[in-house]
Amino acid sequence: MWPRTSEERARNRNTGFVCFMTRKDAEDAFDAYCDADVFDNGRRIVLRWGKNVKKTVKFGVGVPSNMRKKPRAGTTTEEEAHDYLSIESKQPTAYSVEENKAKAIQLNNSLKYGIPVYDPAKHSDDAIVVTAPADSRRLKFISTVASFVAKDGSLLEQKLIQAESSNPDFQFLSPGEGDTEKMAEHIYYRWRVYSFCQGDGENLWRTEPFLMIEPYGRWWIPPPLNAEAAHMEEEAAKRLEKDRAAAQEERRSLTQKKEFSTGREMERAKFSRGELKLNDWEKERFDELLRKNLCASQESICDAMSFAFEKSGAAREISALLKESLLEQDGGISADTRIARLFLLSDILFNSQQPGVKNAFQYRDAIEKMSPEIFESLGRHGNGRAGRIVMAKLKRAVSSVLSAWVNWSVFDSSYIDELESKFEGRKISVAKIIQEEEVEEEVHVNETTEMESSETVNA
Repeated sequence: MWPRTSEERARNRNTGFVCFMTRKDAEDAFDAYCDADVFDNGRRIVLRWGKNVKKTVKFGVGVPSNMRKKPRAGTTTEEEAHDYLSIESKQPTAYSVEENKAKAIQLNNSLKYGIPVYDPAKHSDDAIVVTAPADSRRLKFISTVASFVAKDGSLLEQKLIQAESSNPDFQFLSPGEGDTEKMAEHIYYRWRVYSFCQGDGENLWRTEPFLMIEPYGRWWIPPPLNAEAAHMEEEAAKRLEKDRAAAQEERRSLTQKKEFSTGREMERAKFSRGELKLNDWEKERFDELLRKNLCASQESICDAMSFAFEKSGAAREISALLKESLLEQDGGISADTRIARLFLLSDILFNSQQPGVKNAFQYRDAIEKMSPEIFESLGRHGNGRAGRIVMAKLKRAVSSVLSAWVNWSVFDSSYIDELESKFEGRKISVAKIIQEEEVEEEVHVNETTEMESSETVNA
């Protein structure tokens, strides 16, 4: 950790280096903490990529010998390798044009790069066919264990075998002879460890036959994909990559400006406008908190409010989304849902007055502008067809919120009266407003006169 010398301390910043075991973990940390105020002290962290560090690999259990293949008796290693790389020169006439092209590509790759090519006629007898467990809970459990072993190494597998030797849930790690069910789970587990190491996902993997051990290993045939789950994972990966690219482009555009030389200056440039935009994932998350999870419970309201202040750089967009939800008049929107959203609006307004929250004032300004329209919409709940009991419930909620705003002194009394009138559908008298302004002005003049007379007496 730097600074270490007086010269480095004079720079008024700290520097450190962090090493991750996998690239994905490093990317997740980079996206989460770059330009973030982690310690809530007004100083944002600026992250940059450093040099890679070689990883020391410690081998543990490895692939069992019964899942490998030795050269056949009576053939040399060169002949065995030639069998794996060869393709029949005569193409069956039943092949389509696309299949012929695919076989030509395989042949070209095998000759150019030495990549073995799977031939069902030669290799299907001793190929290992991977079958996924039928039980979804078992499938998830084995896949999770495989993901950790792929990440932390086979030494973890060895420790699990020793520590969980009497646990039936972990029998797939070292199945006994003749136990076909556990052996099928072990084959699936061994393939999952390999596929995770090759960069495959939880539900998206390569389905082509492959050699785990080249050139004399046995062929492995992965299980078929769940098309729906694979498509969802692929779309999620694309969205994540798109969001990362957008965040990198934003950071790059800020750092390229010469006036931004430190993290604090970059922070001012990024948050002074207060017009950041939520990415696709953040929009989905806020929509889930606002429209699916939000109810009258304090926990759900607190979750949505916490998200709003964590993403306070996009205060204007969040306020617009909140306004849109409060103005909904569809028949499926109940009074309880609208009350919960009103309470969320009130809690955001209260916390917008707290010190140390970035862009909190923008929430207050936005709420002040949109409140008249919101309270008027609440007064017309159900397009005027709501029953008396429902409207009485709404009126109690609105009265409690307005009373709280009066106690917090966030708005003046005339504005609160205006909101109440909007909810009840009453028109505000212009003469009354002028009279109230004249009374406030007269009180101010009397206070000024009393202060001047007291100063004269003291003199």
